[in-house]
Amino acid sequence: MKFKTKAQNLINIKLKNAKIPYLYYFKVRDFIKNKNKYALIIKKKFKSKIAIRSSSYSEDNLKKSYAGYFESYLNINPKNRLEIISTIDKVIQSLKKNSSYKDEILIQEMVKSPKISGVAMTADKDSGAPYYSINYS
Repeated sequence: MKFKTKAQNLINIKLKNAKIPYLYYFKVRDFIKNKNKYALIIKKKFKSKIAIRSSSYSEDNLKKSYAGYFESYLNINPKNRLEIISTIDKVIQSLKKNSSYKDEILIQEMVKSPKISGVAMTADKDSGAPYYSINYS
């Protein structure tokens, strides 16, 4: 089984009766090279509040899951360049111990008034047994 990042999985998922918030992602190494470039892209792509999230290959693999381990920040103003850069830097810092050159940052628009939200998994979190588990509220 080939594992991908959270962002790559979200881009490729096909849902009939649900929506995944608009997203944009990029490699940590690219952001470090040109922070202002990515802050400007985010400013142009998003009109309202965003979530800034980790998207690391170490979050899910065959041996261990780091799902929920790294920092995420909600309700960030996409027009505030300094807030964008400092928040992304905080997410990158949370990746440091388990970082990879392939790690990404995931930017998603904030959901407004959801009717339902949840998480779908393809294996049992305790045993690793291969079956679907969906938690929602």
